[in-house]
Amino acid sequence: MYIAQVQPIAILPKQLSGQLSYFIKDALPAGSIVEILIQKKKLPALIISIEPLSTQKIKIKSNSFTLKKIQRVISSGEFYHPALLSTAIRISKHSREPLGAILKTFTPSLLLSNNDTNILRTTPQDVFRDKHFEIILGTLTDRLQHYKTIIREAFAKNKSLAIFLPTVALVEHFATELHDLPKSPLTIHGNLTEKVFISRLSLAQNETPPPLIIGTPIALACLRGNEHTIIIEDYDSPHYFRKDRPFIHSGKAIRVFANEINAKCIAGKSMLSIADLKNDNKPHYLSSRLTTGQLPILIDTSQEPFRVFSSSILTTLSQTHGRIIFFINRKGFYSYVLCLDCGRTILCAKCASPLTLHSSTKRGYICHHCQEAYPPDLPCVHCQSWNLKGFGIGNEQVFEETKKLFPYRLILTLSDDKTINTKQKDSIKKSFLESTDGILIGTELILEDPSLTAALVVVIHIDNLFSIPDYSISERILTSLQKLEEQSVESPLIIQTRFPKHPVFQYFLRHDYKGFMARELIERKENDFPPFTTFIKLTLLHNNIPELTRRAEFAIQYFKPLSTSVLSYPSFNQKTKHHILLTVSNHDWQKNAEPLKEALDRFPYPADIVVDPPSIL
Repeated sequence: MYIAQVQPIAILPKQLSGQLSYFIKDALPAGSIVEILIQKKKLPALIISIEPLSTQKIKIKSNSFTLKKIQRVISSGEFYHPALLSTAIRISKHSREPLGAILKTFTPSLLLSNNDTNILRTTPQDVFRDKHFEIILGTLTDRLQHYKTIIREAFAKNKSLAIFLPTVALVEHFATELHDLPKSPLTIHGNLTEKVFISRLSLAQNETPPPLIIGTPIALACLRGNEHTIIIEDYDSPHYFRKDRPFIHSGKAIRVFANEINAKCIAGKSMLSIADLKNDNKPHYLSSRLTTGQLPILIDTSQEPFRVFSSSILTTLSQTHGRIIFFINRKGFYSYVLCLDCGRTILCAKCASPLTLHSSTKRGYICHHCQEAYPPDLPCVHCQSWNLKGFGIGNEQVFEETKKLFPYRLILTLSDDKTINTKQKDSIKKSFLESTDGILIGTELILEDPSLTAALVVVIHIDNLFSIPDYSISERILTSLQKLEEQSVESPLIIQTRFPKHPVFQYFLRHDYKGFMARELIERKENDFPPFTTFIKLTLLHNNIPELTRRAEFAIQYFKPLSTSVLSYPSFNQKTKHHILLTVSNHDWQKNAEPLKEALDRFPYPADIVVDPPSIL
């Protein structure tokens, strides 16, 4: 009998996420995968070390708890590629996320439930020895052509290569665009069936010559570890950052992995980021142009009545033939509702977010934060009045107006509505692309799929984003506009706004991305914002508001001696959440912040901890 120290490969509460001890009948090498029982739940775990029972008897007798037995052996021997394990350890240390949660993120669940998983146990060979990281800038079309050249060169030398993308839609788009290569690529992502996934994994590991792998970050565990080149496309996409635990940037983890195996790493993007300028990264420009060459058109609606379509856009629409995309970043009919008697915004009773009015009386009001639904005859909670009125523009309102203008054209809507599944979204996209004059009304979901192109793209409404109190909002808006511009293939991108003089629009009209980033860099430095500092965001959650406030006040005093500044503020859209924002210098966090790191680990209350958050909200 032996005692095994294991690391659960799962996202668990803080007190259960570290290494645990279990009985095991036979000795197994470190790196093996076993199944353990935690609170009546079977979970995979990585064996860290193993010792004979005889050497641990005294310690076991002194324990106040009873050790359990390991349930079964999943994989005997080294399961993870050493480079992947090293990557997970480095990411865990930086993010303060448990190692098991990091491993879970990059390990397809199918592999942890399958006994025959030795295909992951590979040895690096013929490794590219010169560590290299390169940024390439250009339109998506230019980047694809550049990647084709790299891929053909790798194929000619029998080298392995992988391309990572942030979304499944982008994976499928790239697979279509690269179909004319000498060898068809293997696509690997989380939407595959078990049979297809296992088949492609086997090909990825064993096929000779090595295939081109195109996948989402989940494909990282499927690599051989001897890749010559790893490409991270759309490197600054927010979709690389996980919205739930573990809160990490998957693109950065892939970059760490590339360094671990000494592979050449390429980050593809449309424009430089603020961090690139700060770090003095020298990009490779694929051409002198970073756009389609057509300057966008800005329509000033500040002097017009508030409506969906301005008069000049109506004229343009009447003269446009072919497909049209309308971009609107709000769902529903009206994006918010006011009580005309007391003047207050109608909020969700569950999370305090503004309710959105939907045109269907069956649905009524919807909270798009927590998905709580309310009847259409909802009274004001403050004064009980039914004198409510909707304001703002939502995608349903655009849909109704478009139907009036174009009664005989195909009109579709696409949003991240949780009532619509992936199959239905794919069907909407297919119908639009197969049409000759269809109209697609979409939210941010349009930005995820570059295959959604049209003769004309119109930004109906984006002004509300400027009011969001987040340090990175201007950069995010500019990036969105740049992507929409590439999707308008025949006509210039048209933007209607009530704030035509906003710096974001002015820089975008000139395609002066360098000028915008330089200005933004100065402002961030003056305000001690990233990338000049490191933000660490703690999110406290409690249903009792006084208790939540008490914990927030404790956190302020707890972290004050250990960080440059401590900012406490309630959640933007949920009253049972409270944020604590710590600011530390980059140097301190990377090198000399052990007391702060230890304090984060010892913090007595449950809290989500995010290092380098993409948003402070």
